[in-house]
Amino acid sequence: MAITRIHPDMISPTVVKTTDKAGADSGGTSGKVVQLNSSNKIATGYLDTGTTNGKVVLADGTNKIATSLIDTGTEASKIVQLDGSSKLPAVDGSQLTSIIEALPIGMPLQIQTTQITSTVTTALSSSVTKDSETLYENVIAGYETTVTPKRTGSKFLVEVSWNGGLGNSTPNSPYADNATLGFYLTQSIAGGSATYLQTADDGKRNPAISGVHISFAGHSAESIDEYLLGSHFTYLASPSYTAGQTVKFQLGARVHTASLTLQTNRTVDDTDQGETVRAISLMNVTEVRYA
Repeated sequence: MAITRIHPDMISPTVVKTTDKAGADSGGTSGKVVQLNSSNKIATGYLDTGTTNGKVVLADGTNKIATSLIDTGTEASKIVQLDGSSKLPAVDGSQLTSIIEALPIGMPLQIQTTQITSTVTTALSSSVTKDSETLYENVIAGYETTVTPKRTGSKFLVEVSWNGGLGNSTPNSPYADNATLGFYLTQSIAGGSATYLQTADDGKRNPAISGVHISFAGHSAESIDEYLLGSHFTYLASPSYTAGQTVKFQLGARVHTASLTLQTNRTVDDTDQGETVRAISLMNVTEVRYA
């Protein structure tokens, strides 16, 4: 059907025009048209007010609506009300935003922990060259922690507590090899390639974060294999990442001699006797609000 344009002459003179609105039958009684007042509002006297179903609630003398008329609670679609101690009740705040931004710099945002309770054997077989000197390294399988940052620009405090031993294919490892054992970290963003976290390269030296903490003085090679070595350190990482990307840290070890094996949570000897110690190792990663 075609649409016909209406010409003003086609409108009956009895139709009320906008210029005639002042003459409309207005007022506050039945059948009348309620007009806005001089403040462009409907006077409250025209409203059916009250506190029962279908009524319009008016503010009280303090310009507030009585809390008894508000549907409060902690369930869906309810309005949360402070308790008698002016505190919020127990609610799930996981979808609240901008709270982290209000925290001061240095405040921990989350902690992720990897605790290794089983023994792990790692062959230090990957060779690296430092100023013509060959060193041997590898990362420890499972000794890693992945974090999904709460915000961008955070720093990460990595705490490592490693226990174990270092030996070769036969018992009675020379303690000089233990003295060259150094630990480092690798860091990868969103599953990408790993980068080293360690001291800067300096000639032929082993660039690590930490060595082992034990005095070998006066001990024979045989007794070293029976000792549980330890390395405990912290490292503050400042990775570059974007929102939603994961950050993974993994522990690695490096030595000077080829064909050595790193034992985690056990000694090299590991004889089944009461004098043999086994341990637990872990890695804590704390996201810290920075800038």
